[in-house]
Amino acid sequence: MPLNLLLDNAGDYERTHQILLYVLFKEGRLAEHLGLPASKEVGWEDEKRLFDLTLKGADGVTGIEVKTWATVSDDQASRQRTWSRKDRRRLVYILLGFAEFEGVRGDEVPGEHHIGARALRDAAVELTKDDRSGASVRGLAEAYARWLERHLQERLHSLHADKAKWGRLHYSVAYDLLRSAVGLPADIYYVANPAGGVQILNFSEAWHDLEVGDLRGTKLYWELIDGWPYFKIGPVPEGRDARAVRAELREILLATAKSEGLPLVQTGRTGEYMSLAYADRSATDFFSGAKLDAKKARNYLLTCHKVHERTATAWRKR
Repeated sequence: MPLNLLLDNAGDYERTHQILLYVLFKEGRLAEHLGLPASKEVGWEDEKRLFDLTLKGADGVTGIEVKTWATVSDDQASRQRTWSRKDRRRLVYILLGFAEFEGVRGDEVPGEHHIGARALRDAAVELTKDDRSGASVRGLAEAYARWLERHLQERLHSLHADKAKWGRLHYSVAYDLLRSAVGLPADIYYVANPAGGVQILNFSEAWHDLEVGDLRGTKLYWELIDGWPYFKIGPVPEGRDARAVRAELREILLATAKSEGLPLVQTGRTGEYMSLAYADRSATDFFSGAKLDAKKARNYLLTCHKVHERTATAWRKR
């Protein structure tokens, strides 16, 4: 089918999804199957080009942003959320690729809705069975549902495929599974650097202020960097010897980790955000192919978290 040919060759481009969604919203009942308000008019990059699509109906305006292999910038999310705070406005993000896992940073606004690949596939499947839509719309929905299903399978395949090809997606999928297994709030994001960039799983509620003397404001935190647990501190106030502060805190960390049976390797890297130590990589092998050993992952990562919490407490009591 020509539609399959189009999706096979251009399915990774946001513009392709923008066009397909425009047609399915306009000619079909995709909004209904996604649980969105019915629309009388579908807009294309209006609201001063703030959104990819808009749905306009009796219940107001829904702004829709589509992302695949790029994330929503903090500035873009801020402007879109500001727009959506006015009466009778809604904000929807359709997120595919690693954009679904990295999400949209910052505080969500009331009524903000995130739609991922699985929900979009399910809605497209329902549209194929909707006799109120014409045969051409159902055919387009069928091709789209087929592509989305393949996209979901590729995400699982990325867990054990060549990381040179799937690197960022590999870590996004793995981190999402780990985040669910450990049960701690965590953010997934990518940090570019000259060496090629790293993928981060940061436990967002595990940041501690080291409020001791003039160290007020220095942060202690832990995160996964390309799958390795790292324990780190944030900027040390000007006038203090950052290396000495790190050495003292590292001593507490290593002693605490030893008491919990968590082997750590100290690191000598310095900078504004400094690493104290990292865990042995062999201990973080939680996957067998695409299957996660959830119990092993949870126990290990909760031990890391416990060491982090005990270190912060010991520092404050020293």
